[in-house]
Amino acid sequence: LYDATLRLVGAMCYGYSLARCYSRGSRLSIAPAALGRAAACPRPPKVLLLAKQCSSPLLQSYLHPAQALNHSSNQRSAAQSSRAMVLIAAQAQHVQHEAKEVPFGMDSEAALIEQLTSIPQISKAILRPSRLPNTKGVDITVLAPQHNLPANSKRQLQYTVLVPDTLQPGQVLSSGIPTELQSSVLNSLAPSGQRALIAKSHSDGVLLEFWAHNRLVKELQVSKTLHGPIINDGWFSRGAVWNLNEDIIVYVAEASAEEQTPKFGNSSSFNSSTPSSGGSSNAASAGNNNAALAAPRTWQGVSAAIEDWGELNTGKRPPSLYALNTKTWQVHQLAGLAGLEASWGQPVWTPDGKGLVAVQWPHKALNFPGTARRLGIVHCYNRPCGLYYIPYKPSAIASSTEQQQQQSAVAEGKERQHNDTEVVQLTAGLLSALSPIFSPEGNQLLFVSQEAAASSGVHAATSALYSLQWSGQPDAIAKPRAVIPVVQQPSTPGGFPGLYAFTIHEQGCLENDTLLITSQWNSHNVILSVGLKDGKVEPVTPLDASKGSWTLQVCSDVLSACRIIINAMQAMCPLIANLLI
Repeated sequence: LYDATLRLVGAMCYGYSLARCYSRGSRLSIAPAALGRAAACPRPPKVLLLAKQCSSPLLQSYLHPAQALNHSSNQRSAAQSSRAMVLIAAQAQHVQHEAKEVPFGMDSEAALIEQLTSIPQISKAILRPSRLPNTKGVDITVLAPQHNLPANSKRQLQYTVLVPDTLQPGQVLSSGIPTELQSSVLNSLAPSGQRALIAKSHSDGVLLEFWAHNRLVKELQVSKTLHGPIINDGWFSRGAVWNLNEDIIVYVAEASAEEQTPKFGNSSSFNSSTPSSGGSSNAASAGNNNAALAAPRTWQGVSAAIEDWGELNTGKRPPSLYALNTKTWQVHQLAGLAGLEASWGQPVWTPDGKGLVAVQWPHKALNFPGTARRLGIVHCYNRPCGLYYIPYKPSAIASSTEQQQQQSAVAEGKERQHNDTEVVQLTAGLLSALSPIFSPEGNQLLFVSQEAAASSGVHAATSALYSLQWSGQPDAIAKPRAVIPVVQQPSTPGGFPGLYAFTIHEQGCLENDTLLITSQWNSHNVILSVGLKDGKVEPVTPLDASKGSWTLQVCSDVLSACRIIINAMQAMCPLIANLLI
């Protein structure tokens, strides 16, 4: 088509001018040129415009009036001009269609994505007894994140569901329009429902808000020198954990940088200037203050490259555990964690409140000795990890004044990094152990193991459920017992396929010998009842996929679960049902 156009131009070149229009993304650049230069162009132009007095509206939209092409006095026939303009219009229409480069059906797919992302996902439900007198109801606080496509982020929504009588689950009262929790990265409600910890991101660090008695009691700003942003991703952290007295709160945050890159560019000679000898001492003081207020701009270099977990954790430092003491208002890193080449998360308090059990992910994978890289962790359940007991020791700093208490949350806590406290490994015989919880009576430590995945390298192999006897003191020699071992093949057609669960709900125990857990069965999720003594597994929710996919949210005297019906394209509010087992 390009060669044919040049031949046509050669036949009509007398009295015509040539303009080249190059397509540059969404812009069009016009450049008049002679025919010879156009023919010698090594890269053929996408559009060739033949203009006669610039009288065509199409050409007028491309050409600037100052660049209008002069026509020659020798006129050609109307038929030739008509053929040329038809060619121009066809090529211009082709370029306009080519510039869009939008595949067919993208509009409908974009509308479908908007529909799906507009459905909130219920991430957590907190159940507590109703405050209404003479009732057996419960109040459920629901946290539901919703995708925000324009901002490429998530909105955190919160609403309350009131069940006046658990024996009549059909009577459910909702708070109506949910409330958006803006700028908060962590919202943790105490087990009593009387206190709450809210964490917000800040340019200078992290803001911690402690709420009680229906008011804001304390607001602390934690400096970046103590720890980085708080982590609440559902994997390393499932929220903050409270001790029995609800005065010590442990949460997960990025560890602080080991090296602080200095600032350069602020010349010391600039600050050493002094006022004239005739000035008074006050004038000298004022001069020094002015020098401090007006100084050269500084710049900061980039520290050495530090490996991270990649993917969603790109650019993030390893997670670690930190504690907030609401009596002294001090924030410090838990003892014994600094200096270890590992990431920490999923903490849970021991029944006596003297320590915590947490998960450690070593930075050097034990099942891949040939590489020292971390190899990612998002949906990588085959990463080695283990359970460790961490004795809790309060910060050694004693604050006597309000000013010291404020400073303790900003710059202190570093004294905990070098200590003789040792953590105790509880699962030395397993390559994988995570998601720990204690039974209601406190005599069993339950956890999930991805031993089959870690030993084989498969990302999501069959899980196993273990129980470790707990006597109040950590025992590194005790061996855990497999409650649900790895199922290689169902015993009967359509039978239990094995445990496909990666976490245990914090309140998953119905009673001391019964655990409720969400697992995948065929193509949907179901809630299973597991006997901790005999390992008997029974489904609580229907196995029929048309009845929806179920996720356990709260388990106590009543069961709160989230049901999603795929074929109806809707997410239902937490369905409250009386649990009869």
